Amino acid sequence: MKIERVQKKPKEIRSELQKEINILKSEIIYNRKHLDKIWENISEIRERLQDVELFINFNTRLLSIICSERLGMSGLEIRRLVRRVKKLTEADIQTRKLEKLFKKESKKGK
Repeated sequence: MKIERVQKKPKEIRSELQKEINILKSEIIYNRKHLDKIWENISEIRERLQDVELFINFNTRLLSIICSERLGMSGLEIRRLVRRVKKLTEADIQTRKLEKLFKKESKKGK
């Protein structure tokens, strides 16, 4: 059984290629628009992160001043308290990570 090849005319080939080019152009334009939106979101997130960092620094200083001046805690006591809080925070983070992993695995099992 022979397979016959149908030869297309150059005009047909050009028109098909032009259609493909138009499709690719429209996809590129679509991707550029969405890329611009992503960059806008990234800049907003960076600004929010800077705000959070400033807020954390403010709260840290405020807490240090309250502990030392109002509660009469020494620098050593404050450092111990900070270490204790860090350990508790790390434990909470690990717990959240394990919970997320468990949720993902349970969704896969369904």
